Formats: sequence, C-alpha cells, structure tokens
Amino acid sequence: MLTLSVLGLSLATHLPAQTPCPELQVLATGLLGPSKIIQTPLGNYLVAEVGTEELNSSRVSIVDRNGQRRTLLEGLPSAPAFVGDPSGASGLYLQARTLYIVNGQGDVTLAGPVQGTEKSNPAPASPIFSSVVAMDFPESLETNTVGFAIALADHQALKSGAALTVTNAGGESTTLRLIVDFADYLPDPRPTFADNVRHSHPYGIVADSTHLYVVDAGFNNVRKVESATGTEQTLTSFPPTPSPLTNGPPVIENVPTSIHWVGGQLVVTLLGGAPFLPGLSKVVQVDPQTGAVTSLISGLTTAVDTAPLLAYTLNGGVLTLEYALTFPQPGPGRLQSFAIPTTESATNSACLTTPSSMLIDRRSRRLILSELSTDRLVWLPVPPSPSRTGYIYFSEFAGGRLNRANLDGSGKVTLVSGLSNPIGPALDLDRGRMYWGEASIATMRRANLDGTGQTTVVSNPSGGIPAFDFAGDRMYWAVSSRGNIWSANLDGSDQLLLISGQNDPHALVLDVAAGKMYWPEFGAGNIRRANLDGGGITILVSGQAGPSLMDLDIAGGKMYWANQWSGDIRRANLDGTGQEILVQNQNSPAGIALDLARGRMYWTTIGSGDIRRANLDGTGQQIIIQGLSGPAFITVDLSSIRTPNIRMATYSGSDFTLEWSAMLGRGYQVQFKSALAQSNWTNLGSRRTATNTTMSVTDPGAIDPQRFYRVLLFP
Repeated sequence: MLTLSVLGLSLATHLPAQTPCPELQVLATGLLGPSKIIQTPLGNYLVAEVGTEELNSSRVSIVDRNGQRRTLLEGLPSAPAFVGDPSGASGLYLQARTLYIVNGQGDVTLAGPVQGTEKSNPAPASPIFSSVVAMDFPESLETNTVGFAIALADHQALKSGAALTVTNAGGESTTLRLIVDFADYLPDPRPTFADNVRHSHPYGIVADSTHLYVVDAGFNNVRKVESATGTEQTLTSFPPTPSPLTNGPPVIENVPTSIHWVGGQLVVTLLGGAPFLPGLSKVVQVDPQTGAVTSLISGLTTAVDTAPLLAYTLNGGVLTLEYALTFPQPGPGRLQSFAIPTTESATNSACLTTPSSMLIDRRSRRLILSELSTDRLVWLPVPPSPSRTGYIYFSEFAGGRLNRANLDGSGKVTLVSGLSNPIGPALDLDRGRMYWGEASIATMRRANLDGTGQTTVVSNPSGGIPAFDFAGDRMYWAVSSRGNIWSANLDGSDQLLLISGQNDPHALVLDVAAGKMYWPEFGAGNIRRANLDGGGITILVSGQAGPSLMDLDIAGGKMYWANQWSGDIRRANLDGTGQEILVQNQNSPAGIALDLARGRMYWTTIGSGDIRRANLDGTGQQIIIQGLSGPAFITVDLSSIRTPNIRMATYSGSDFTLEWSAMLGRGYQVQFKSALAQSNWTNLGSRRTATNTTMSVTDPGAIDPQRFYRVLLFP
C-alpha cells in the first residue's frame, strides 16, 4: 500500500539541483501544493491544493489564462498524513455548474508501532476526510468571486448531511453538499500489529449524468457512486502484481492516481507500489458499466496522469505523466506520448519537477502542468502525435477539389470534387469532420474526413472557411467578397456579424487563450487583429503586397503569412514587430501551414501549381507536389491514421461478428475470402464511415469451412 501523500511537499526540502527544463514556461506561482487541475468552460483553470502543514488549509483556486490566481474555496479538510506529508483536496470535476471536490485521507490514521503499519486516529482534524463535496459554481462566481471560506464547524455541518450555504465578504453565496463520505479506513491486521488498518485515499473523480467515479489510492479501486443518493459500490479493483524481486515484498500494489473520460470509457493511471520499480506502472481502460479492465500502456514508472491528444478518442495518441523516475528518491519526472494501440512512443520532457497533474488547453494549444513541490503551474506547447506520419490537406481553387497527402507529398488522394472555388478544408479531428468554403457561391460546407456525408452549414451569401474555438463550440470566418467577419456555433446556428467594412479579408486564425483573431486584409495590404467579440480592431502590419493566408506559432510568439503579389513568405512577432522575409521569388504563394513539432512550414503556390515546404527559417526549401490546378489553402493534420485494431471476434451458429477500433469520420470496408491463396477479396457489406470509435459488422452467411477477414481503412 502507498500513501499518496508521499507525493507531497516533504520532497520539496530534499530536491537536488535539477537541470532546468528549457521547454517549460511558468504560468502561475504561489499555490499550496497543487495536486489536480481542470479547465472551466470559460477557459480558466481550477486547481485543487493539498494545503500546508496547518490544519484544514486546503483550498481550490481559480487561475486565469494569464496566470492570475484567486481563491474559490478555502478551509477545506487537510492535515499531515501518517507519513508526515500534507493531505487535502485531491481531485476536481466540473459537471455543468456543479463542482465536485474530492477530499483526501488527511490524518484519519496515525503511524503504527511497527514500520509500515498504521492505526486509526480517534481525533482527526476534520470529520469529512475521504469524501466528495459538491459546490454550486455558477458562471458569475467564476468571473467575479472574491472567494469563500469554511471552518471546522462547517465540516461538521456537512457531515450531518445538511446542505450548507456560505456567504463571502462580497455578499455572494454558494451551497455545499456532502455527496458521499467513504469509510476512512478498514481493518488490515498484520502479524506484527493486530490493530493495523488500511486507509482510504480518494484521488481523482469524473462524473456522468447519474454517477460519480472515484479512484481510491488507498483501497486501490474505482468507486461508483449514485450522485443523487450517495449509494456507492466498487466498480473494479486493481489487484497487486507479483514482484520480480527475490527479496522485498512478494507483490507490488497497483495504486490508481487519476481518472478521465475518453470515448465513453474510463482511463486510469496506476502508479505502482513500493519499492516503485521502473516499468511496473501503467495506464488502463475501465468499462463504466461492467468494470472490465483493459491495459493500454505499460512499462511506465510512477504514472500520475494521462491525457488524450484528441479530446474524444485515443486514436490521436495519449500523453503520460510520471512523477519521478527515481521515486521515492527525488528525481526528474517525465512526459511521454504514445500511439494507441501500438507501443510507438516519444519522450517530450524528462526534466520535470514533481509533476502531479496535466490538462490540454485546446483553446491555446498549451499543455498545462501542476508541480506539487514547487507550488506552481507551468506549460509547454502540446506535443504532437508520436507517430512519424501525418497529413496535409489542401484545396485546388481552380480545379474544384479537396485533397489529402502524406507530409512528404506522397499518397495524394482527392476527397471531394466538383466544388466551386473551394478554400479549405479546416479540420475538426475530434469529431472526424472537415469544413470548407466555396468562394464563388459564398457557402460553408462540412463532411466526414473521408469526404462522405456532405452538408451545408452556412448558406450563400455568408459562407467561408472557419477557424475553431472548440472549447467554446464556436467558429469564426471571413466573407471576403463582402468584407465581413462572422461567428456561429459549429452547426452554423446563432450566426453573429462581428466586423464589417474590411477590404477583402481572407481566412482567420485564432489565439483563443488571448481572446484574439487575426486575418490578412488582402485588398488593403494589412495584417489585422481583433478581439473575439469583434472589438479592438488593430492593424499590426501594413504595406504588404496581397497578404493571402496566415498561421500562428502562439507558443513561439510568431505569425507567418504569404504575400501573393510580391511572391514571398514572411513572419513577425504577434504584435507585428520584427518582420522578416523568409522565402522569396515564389509564383503567387497563398496558403501556409506550420508543423511546429518538426520545425517546418508548408505553403501553396497558385501560379506554379505546386506545394512546397521548408524549415521555419525558410531554409531547406523543397517542392513536394506538382501539377495542381490553383492550389490555395493548406492545413496540417499531425494525428495520423491508425491501423484498425481488432477488438473482438465472435461466432454464433453461422453468424460471425467482427469488432474493431475506428477513427471518427474515416471510411472502413470489411472483406473476406475462404482461402489465402485466392487472389480476390469479397466485400462484406458496403463501405461505412465511422461515427464512433468502435465499429462492428456481422457476416450472417459464414458457412465456409474457413474464412479470412480483413478491415480496410480508406484514404
């Protein structure tokens, strides 16, 4: 058994000098042992802090995207655990406007008379350790609150089952409710100490419409709790692993440290247990209905968190965060990315200091990390998929086509044809969709990533190619012919005219974290910026010769654009200063896209009919595709295609059913033949496009003595 409070502030005084992480930027300081971090719909960060050695000093803070901290709720249960480290708030989950707060083990147990044992504490610092409290958290509190404080008497009131309304100095009120109070400990007698107990330690939480799912790092299980009644059950337990050591403990415990929703399944990190051997930590998937456990990633050391690179699916790859590679001795933590279901991986950082939690801010394309012992939040750009593959998507303006190719230009396929001067596509990879504008008829259309399922999102005369704020479920676009800029929901509803009177504005790019949009004003020769509500319009760069399309390196503080009339590619700081000419003598360059992970940029040349790439400084120029008909817009997809993974095959009577993992918006075809020597495969049904991350097909006539099946993934 591991007391997770060991991952705490006591390490701070024993940390050796570590090589600084040059890739990290500091976002916020002055936290009190940040253990978990989540993001709100408005883009702010909520941080659970375990507190200090002072009793009941745990709190939840609001940190905005500029790193400014405010207290949301303080006075939460906390105390030094039996090993001496502070233990307090250890998990957060926001569902609609209800915030669930997990209270950790605190001091419910004391050190026993024999090393490695513990005994019950008759007088803990709070009566609601090992519990989940719900807090009403309306948008007004997120934006304006001066914070709330509760005291021990309030803990006791919550313990009684009563709803607790608290009011702060600003006259604001909120209500707290105790949803579930887990057993603080259970008997665990030892030969050396008959009264030994095993403590509970809730350490992470997610919820659906009816249940809470809580990982317990003391009992090594996942609890499923009815949110309306507090009735609890054990969904699944994580049994120990036999130890590979000839001396020491016979088994290594599997201690859960985080839990997340991904594609309707629960994804849990398992830290491992003493003596914390390298390679025995892992990431697993848990079915929320049956509790069935499937291994996803193994071979880790002290895994404390994980995050999918795409919001709703594992197909784009998974990040793993490890607390310390030499734990329990101080040492650097590690961030890695893995392709699922393969074992392909990449190390993104190996010099982190006690990282405890992470989240992907999809608005700003930043990975936010909490550091337990340094009391700060840090960030780095979101790492790419570990796969070496990837794709460029581009339009042929004159040819009326949308295409896709590999990053080196090979494997070009046409996805959609017969269009009227298309600009796009823009990609929504999480939902498996692409959007594009048709300039001649000023419409916006959408389809699956394989080109099927086309539909009109915005009709003439107000359509264009969108830029996305996925966290806010909004899109923004320019209508070049009318000089307007619009916003709408992702389905085209709730259209708002934000800006008018522009001289041929081209496609927008967004810095959502900063609340800004950028666009080239082709007719006036300007690069402009405005707030996302359309206010604060500023000319950043002027005197350009037909600025066509642009892209942003937000983390690097740069913007890149193509000047169609002067035939060059340029970049500048995000405020327009420091302008550089990177590439010259191009024949009407138009679209530009950045692959920051590989240090490359791609662009189209309408006049030459080709696509080129170079390093970000303009060196190493290559032509990768030729013979196109007016190539215009270009974008990069670094998530890469995943080989279909067969998950289940069942045979009943003469019916054979095959189930496989799928990528949203991609096309699949199942085929069979009765002998491998046969030259041709027979289609089983028709081609289908994935609308979920799992697909299946049944062959009702599988009566041959043998049949061989395969699943094809279409380009």
